[in-house]
Amino acid sequence: MAKEGNKSAGAKHEVKGPCTDCGETNGSFQAVRRYGMRGANMVRLCEKCNIRV
Repeated sequence: MAKEGNKSAGAKHEVKGPCTDCGETNGSFQAVRRYGMRGANMVRLCEKCNIRV
């Protein structure tokens, strides 16, 4: 019996989820690296909040 291959869950490198700054859940998001006292963090930002960075 042949084994089925893995099925893609969607477009690769698609960032999903709420915006870290404003909490927006709809639209497209960008992964941004932020630096702080503890080092670097990856955060998700919506189009509106990404302009301010």
